[in-house]
Amino acid sequence: MKLLIEGKNKLTGEIKVSGAKNAALKMIAAALLTNEEVVLKNIPQIIDVKKMAEIARLLGARVKWDHNTLSIIADKIETHILPDTPTRSLRGSVVFVGALLARTGKATLPDPGGCAIGARPLTGHTDILTQLGVEITTKAGQSYFVKRKSPPSTVKLLERSVTATENALIYSTLSDNTVSIGNVAAEPEIDDLIAMLNSMGAKIERISPRTIRVTGVSKLKGTTHQIMGDRIEAGTWMVAGLLLGDNLRISGFNSMHLSMPIKIAQAVGGNILDEQKHIVVNKSKLKATSLKTAVYPGFPTDLQSPFGLLLTQAVGRSIIYEALFSDRLKYLEQLNTMGAKTSLIDERRARIDGPTPLKGTIIESVDLRAGATVVLAGLIAEGQTVVEKAEIIDRGYEDIEHKLSAIGANIERIID
Repeated sequence: MKLLIEGKNKLTGEIKVSGAKNAALKMIAAALLTNEEVVLKNIPQIIDVKKMAEIARLLGARVKWDHNTLSIIADKIETHILPDTPTRSLRGSVVFVGALLARTGKATLPDPGGCAIGARPLTGHTDILTQLGVEITTKAGQSYFVKRKSPPSTVKLLERSVTATENALIYSTLSDNTVSIGNVAAEPEIDDLIAMLNSMGAKIERISPRTIRVTGVSKLKGTTHQIMGDRIEAGTWMVAGLLLGDNLRISGFNSMHLSMPIKIAQAVGGNILDEQKHIVVNKSKLKATSLKTAVYPGFPTDLQSPFGLLLTQAVGRSIIYEALFSDRLKYLEQLNTMGAKTSLIDERRARIDGPTPLKGTIIESVDLRAGATVVLAGLIAEGQTVVEKAEIIDRGYEDIEHKLSAIGANIERIID
């Protein structure tokens, strides 16, 4: 599958972001905590979400789509064994472990996959679940989880992992104890999950930025929940607006969730009007900067590659430090084939000299965020850009070609 892009068109009008992928994935798993209907609204129709819904169905839940609404009724869990397909191709599927443990007392997980952005071991998950009283054994690419005892009053994550935080709180929700989970991640998608679970009857409270208290309950009810807007998608379109925008309005999200990227973009000269429920962005003359990724509320790793493209158009030398994942700077090689001037200092740091004009070429999506980045590169490049393996982009961006076409981009999808 390919995307064909003719560059240099200005972007104007309004683009509305879809529901947050990284909230939706975990909410589908959390829906298995009750035998009543859970309705998720504003859910994006993207590959990863569809895979999570399929896993829920294969575990025994009844799943029904209606455009951007998903109904899940898990009145009967038929198996505690996560299916090899599509579990192995989806990193986020690991949160089904917490839900299955809470509901059935056991879970079996094949090694999950995801984007090729460096080593991402499951140590954070296994450590926190062990602390919570789960016995874990691993054999031949399968991990076996069995609930052995009640959670203690206090546990602490090894690292501020988003999915490990979510696995811990999902599992603890149906416990017979009150547990304080320390060193948790602070991402807003976690708070959206907490809001959903509390609407189901859970008793979960973030008592400090890095501590969540879960008071276990015996049963949860169904709910209807509106998923928050996707801040990473919003940040991607913000970069597009800084490069090509003419009063480009980006709506459907809370700009407070994007405060660090907005702050950095404005500091390098970005013309951004922040109205909290939307932002308005214009093409801007940019200057170089140094950028380091960090856990929330720091600069998100998922926006590192779009900002890397942005800095190819900034005046001067910029430095990027990818502090969270190795192998997430590979997209710079692709930008170099289009005319960018970048070089690796080491596997986590790169220098970018700009501004440099880009020329269209044939290029491949290497991971989800890098794929979106080369689409943006095609939008500013001279001539035609062909983005191959576009299905990788579909893992996290809903209907990307139609959204961009609606604001002025010349982009179309070619199915091989």
